[in-house]
Amino acid sequence: MKWTTSPLNSVAKIVRGVSFSAQEISDTEKNNTIGVLRAGNIQEKLIVNSDLLYIPSSKVKEQQLIRSGDIAMCTSSGSPKIVGKVAYAENDADRTVGAFCCIIRPQKKLVSSKYLFHFFNSSIFKNWAEISPGANIKNIKISALQNFVVPLPPLAEQRRIAAILDKVDAIRRKRQQSLKLIDDLVKSQFIEMFGDPVTNPMGWDSGALGCKIQTIMAGESVNGEARLLEKGEKAVLKISAVTYGYFDPSEYKVIQNQKGIKKYVYPQKGDLLFSRANTRELVGATAIVPRDFPDLLLPDKLWRLTFHNGLNTYFVKHVLSTDAVRMAMSKQATGTSGSMFNISMKKLKKLTVPVPPLPLQNQFAAFVEQADKSKFTMQRQLSEIEILSSSLKQKFFA
Repeated sequence: MKWTTSPLNSVAKIVRGVSFSAQEISDTEKNNTIGVLRAGNIQEKLIVNSDLLYIPSSKVKEQQLIRSGDIAMCTSSGSPKIVGKVAYAENDADRTVGAFCCIIRPQKKLVSSKYLFHFFNSSIFKNWAEISPGANIKNIKISALQNFVVPLPPLAEQRRIAAILDKVDAIRRKRQQSLKLIDDLVKSQFIEMFGDPVTNPMGWDSGALGCKIQTIMAGESVNGEARLLEKGEKAVLKISAVTYGYFDPSEYKVIQNQKGIKKYVYPQKGDLLFSRANTRELVGATAIVPRDFPDLLLPDKLWRLTFHNGLNTYFVKHVLSTDAVRMAMSKQATGTSGSMFNISMKKLKKLTVPVPPLPLQNQFAAFVEQADKSKFTMQRQLSEIEILSSSLKQKFFA
């Protein structure tokens, strides 16, 4: 049976986000104010109770308030991966979205809200969103979104498709939760064995990190192309290769011209990679390299660290990953841009770290390696579920 198609504005109302001035913003909720969601609130579920701005209620129209079944979408961002990102509103909320976002309100007699939500999470829509116009800032024009054509099977079929994809998503979220539990267990084990590395309640010997660093090397700034690496080519890593605390070798750009490269710094097995530049919250992110990657080069914003005897790399990685140390590095980071802050090599070397006995560090490292084996299995299962989800969406929506 051939499905019909329809422009989005025929089956849903698109509500623009609220514009306001900096003088109208409050960081705390007051009488006669309404919370404004930003792009960071658009996660797998809509986050409506944290990381908000507050503006006068008089700025917000009734139709701009979030209602159950609404889909919030980020329509403007410096990151192509953020543009077009959506979250589903399970309940009514006296919240709205800012001007860089919009609310999509499905006409429930014509289209299933969950069906539309899953469609926006398909590669069909995401690929379209990623090529939206804009050099530094990507923008989805509301007029283009209104005219975007949506496949529309009968309503009963829409609900059946949404139910299948909901089940796959539920399994995926459980795997993600399991991975988080392992990470939490490792953090708990670290604190139990060593305590807070900033306050050092166990009284370990301590010293400047720079005295324990054997080598610290950076790559260089190289232009690259976002595509798959082919045999014989080299690629430069992006800072996102370490952002989430583990090494992601798929985060790279293929180098178009290798002749101008003066310094080749490769990530090698056992290296600790350190991000000297990122957003204020993510500067100082670290990851350990699991094997050699001779086809990948480090950029100037990633450092490769090795250590003298007396410091286990896994131990140092988790010292630098604790909330207290990350907060300390964040405070020392400098920068004028809201999207990129830097920490200097001098400041990193001055960072005071505890130095427990090496056998105890090695014991912790062994625990981490066992946890990583469990994570590897779960990540493989998660990848399989994500592939299944993608193939189902391709089947249903193509």
